[in-house]
Amino acid sequence: MPGEKIVMSINASWNIFNFRKDLIGAFQHAGYRVTALAPEDEYSQRLTEWGVDFRPIRIDQKGMSPLRDLRLLRDYRSALRALRPDVFLGYTIKPNIYGSLAAQSLGIPVINNVSGLGTAFLGSGLLTRVASALYRAAFKRSSTVFFQNKDDRALFLQKHLVAPRQARLLPGSGVDLPFSPHPMPPARPVRSASSSSAACYGTRASASSSMRRDWCAASFLKPGSHCSVSSTRQTALRSAARSWTPGSAKGLSNIWARATTSGHISCVPIVSSCHPTARDCRARCLRAPRWRSR
Repeated sequence: MPGEKIVMSINASWNIFNFRKDLIGAFQHAGYRVTALAPEDEYSQRLTEWGVDFRPIRIDQKGMSPLRDLRLLRDYRSALRALRPDVFLGYTIKPNIYGSLAAQSLGIPVINNVSGLGTAFLGSGLLTRVASALYRAAFKRSSTVFFQNKDDRALFLQKHLVAPRQARLLPGSGVDLPFSPHPMPPARPVRSASSSSAACYGTRASASSSMRRDWCAASFLKPGSHCSVSSTRQTALRSAARSWTPGSAKGLSNIWARATTSGHISCVPIVSSCHPTARDCRARCLRAPRWRSR
């Protein structure tokens, strides 16, 4: 109902600014008050300019320390107790888990959005089992859990992390339409790769011979605030590809725009969580949908 408060939590203000503007605008237009709980970065101030009540919270995105995660759960509970929202909307793994657990302990309704699986589901080891158990506990009382691709939804249903009545499918994060299209002259394709972590970044150099043979250009970017690849890995990948552009996801569209003389782009996202960012940026450049998943 209008006048109610929604708390949105994601692992970076950058993420909210780049991918949730229209959603926030729709909430505000309907009369809802929006509070953002996220780590403070260069985009936090821009959220306040939209009329969002920004509240910083420390999230160790890649860390696996139980003590830090317990502190995060405590911080979520403290923030939500003070804010008393009418609903908690969580994105990305730690807000989805610890934010949801904190909200549910206070009787706050929860809606989750799983935009990708990330590195926690790359294998079947201890990390995957722990992540699955945490997701199962966090989503147990969620009213709705949105997924952005059918494979992630199917996996969570198969592992009994969500109930069928909870799981809803969305067609991705969406793309802002005001952009200037780039021409696509016929030429040799550009293939690029994106990944969300250094552990599975690029091609692990094992595909370097294939890259030298087949790739005329490669852009290795981390969908996040900074490039997290070690200098050793960067050196290996740089030697593998004929051109090299490290950076952050916010530069994807600019990099692909510079590839106009190379025609279409075939994107190779390394983990499923890279699909939304890579797909959105590629669509901004009006590139043909040619995908090869690893």
